[in-house]
Amino acid sequence: MNDLTEAELLAVNRRAEAFHRTGDPAVLWPEVDENARLAALAEIERCVSAVLRGGSCELNGEPAAIGVAGLTSGTGPLLGLWAATGRVTTSPEIEVVLARHLAHGRARAERLDRGLGKALDTFAAAGVTCTVLKGMHTARRYYPEPGARPMGDIDLFVSPEARRAAELALEHAGWRRGDRQRRPYKCDWHPPGVDTRIRGLDYVHAWDPWSVELHASLDRIFAPGRHARLPLRAGDDESCTIAGRTVRVLAPPMLIAQLATHASEESHTARLLRVVELVLVVHAERDRLVWRDVSARLSATGSEGFAYPALAFAERLVPGTVDPAILAGCAAAAGPRVRAVIDADSAADNGRLERVRVAEKFMWSRGPTDTARRLGLMLWPKTSGSFGDMVRTYARRAYRLYHGRFTASRE
Repeated sequence: MNDLTEAELLAVNRRAEAFHRTGDPAVLWPEVDENARLAALAEIERCVSAVLRGGSCELNGEPAAIGVAGLTSGTGPLLGLWAATGRVTTSPEIEVVLARHLAHGRARAERLDRGLGKALDTFAAAGVTCTVLKGMHTARRYYPEPGARPMGDIDLFVSPEARRAAELALEHAGWRRGDRQRRPYKCDWHPPGVDTRIRGLDYVHAWDPWSVELHASLDRIFAPGRHARLPLRAGDDESCTIAGRTVRVLAPPMLIAQLATHASEESHTARLLRVVELVLVVHAERDRLVWRDVSARLSATGSEGFAYPALAFAERLVPGTVDPAILAGCAAAAGPRVRAVIDADSAADNGRLERVRVAEKFMWSRGPTDTARRLGLMLWPKTSGSFGDMVRTYARRAYRLYHGRFTASRE
């Protein structure tokens, strides 16, 4: 799989930077307007739902829009695999688009396998053990093949006590530290020799940059003072073979709790991929899954409500996926404001990319104190970057305000 030329790299990254500054999807995909992308996304959701329910589907639409929606939903490679195996039928033009998604997904999966192996070997030499999280686990155990699940990074968990040793090991091996969040702790580590410029705007390119995201906690922050807490306890993980090495992965009850809270918190980043992932895990583990165990992991820290959005979308996409009593309990814990937002949305995310949806920014806030704290965080964001980073953040917000890219409701 060939990389881009230097001129192509510069052009792609200029467009990506312009989108980051303006929030306008037209700078990324001038040939696909937002209405066309949303129509393609709805068509993809319909098709994915049909296949996951055990059927087949005819996928229709504009090829370019299907390709972009396949990227933003994270389902392009999976649709490509289904098209290649006959579970999805479509036009020759769309087949070409989806085949490209799948080819790059396969090449990238092989590349990340090698990267994971290097990270694991670095930890092993330092006496550090880790648990492999999210896509590096689920793509290899629950998807038809690893390349069908696109990934931007490799998520690894180490205990808080081992974090310093893990980071020293990476640093000594030439890895470079990137963005860091202190609570709950996570930090990006870039491998030596990897160009951090992106390659693909219409699909996840095989040579897009990747990093290890090192976690010392499975907790998720939904709003100031509103956290999903998932302490890893004895019995919450198990052994698995990935990249030719024996590693630890989350056992089904904790895996579902972690995937659901993660998908609910990062709801506007490839939501359909995360919902599909949850459905695949639940159905694959039916014989040994006890939903009471999932509920116990969540209720132990009062985190049931934070899992509700993802569980609700999974049940809507494939009815019968989630235990009704568990879903009802999570819905009650989430509260009426969250339920109202989720009821108006879909598993594929029907919101426009150029809009900042204020209602969702505040849906986890309870009472005036929570609302004030959330507003304060929006006005004065916490950042590990420089003063210049903060200035650029406010410049982007001013641009979006000026161009009316805020909305108080779903559109």
